[in-house]
Amino acid sequence: MSNYLTLVRAVYSGISQRQVAKSYQVSRNTIALALQHAQKRGWLTLASLASISEEEFCCDFHLAKPPARDLSYTWPDYNWVHQELSKPYVTLKLLWEEYVAQCVQSGKRYCMETQFRQHYHEYAQQFKSTIRLEHKPGLVLEVDWAGTKIKYFDQEKVTWSEASLFISVLPCSQLIYAEPFPDQSLSSWISGHVHGFQYFNGVPKTIIPDNLKTGVKQSNFYQPVITKAYQEMVDYYQTIILPARVRKPKDKPSVENGVLISSRKILAKLRNKQIYSTVKEHMPPAKTFFTDWNGQRNAVLKLKLWFRQFWIVPLSNSRPIVLALACLP
Repeated sequence: MSNYLTLVRAVYSGISQRQVAKSYQVSRNTIALALQHAQKRGWLTLASLASISEEEFCCDFHLAKPPARDLSYTWPDYNWVHQELSKPYVTLKLLWEEYVAQCVQSGKRYCMETQFRQHYHEYAQQFKSTIRLEHKPGLVLEVDWAGTKIKYFDQEKVTWSEASLFISVLPCSQLIYAEPFPDQSLSSWISGHVHGFQYFNGVPKTIIPDNLKTGVKQSNFYQPVITKAYQEMVDYYQTIILPARVRKPKDKPSVENGVLISSRKILAKLRNKQIYSTVKEHMPPAKTFFTDWNGQRNAVLKLKLWFRQFWIVPLSNSRPIVLALACLP
């Protein structure tokens, strides 16, 4: 509860209402109402407020309450509105038009679209409702590198090196494919895409990468410049690239979540392990991790001693609808 007497005394002492509102973290409307109350009671100076207590000042002072809804209007059932919004192609404008048609047919008063939207947003905020994002099967593949790297000993270079984890996610089925590479070069970037297509047994219609230099030469919302080799790959697989906007991680939220899941399921398990690489695929798997995610989905993580293998996290048994895979990768 604000000390309204202190606010009035501060204004009477010569401080502006804006500064008082900023200092006491109250709105200027509250200060204006307190000043009106003081003037109405005849307290116009600091001397007149000297013998006044906070209880006496607030005895008949009440802030204005927001006006109640006009009961002469027929208000919609916003629980029904929220349920209808979850259906495909349904918008608030369409629901408002249907609501108006029902009111006109029954001869009742209806609210305008602005009030309809305002009250629905208040309802959604009250019950902490979230926006529903719909993803079509096989339409999009989101790809990115994990931020945390994997430390391993490279016996060819006789030194410790860091491997990067390539992540690709199908947003509709939330199917995650992860593969480690010794670097983030263009060849590793393209190999991750090709191996992901092979795992998904198809090619998505759209690929949403981050604005990394190996894939996107110049970031632009309307006409991004793609590197030649990356563009040739997508032309071969008959798909397109739509890079995410700069510093807009919400353009690829599924792969951002996939990076978090992969880091927890894979990188966290390797935090105290030493990995030694050997010659290519002749080495057997070093370790296989079996974990349970939410008690419902099994995540099988495969780790081999050389860095040309797959770490696979299957999250769904169903295969998304994707384009046919090319005969030759």
